[in-house]
Amino acid sequence: AGPSPAVPDKPRILRRMPLADALRAIQAGQKVPILAPSPWEAQAENQLQVDIGDEIILHDCTDEAGWLLGSKRSRGPQTGWCPVDRMAVYEVVKDYTPTSER
Repeated sequence: AGPSPAVPDKPRILRRMPLADALRAIQAGQKVPILAPSPWEAQAENQLQVDIGDEIILHDCTDEAGWLLGSKRSRGPQTGWCPVDRMAVYEVVKDYTPTSER
């Protein structure tokens, strides 16, 4: 038998979902599980501390403020708010060339 396949140190994201689709699914009452792409340290009691790779189930979103309500089970049940930009991976969809004016 040959060598066993390498096990990645970090979770591999197998599916992408546009944020608008995730928000529609949340509003329809569907569970939206994601893997946190970046860490975030909670600043208040009602916020959810997140580590890279944590599985987060999204429950709600504040459209105007950019916060998601999520829960994780990795270290006991925990629910709280975290910023959208810590749960999303942005993708450039149009080529551009930066200039010195920007």
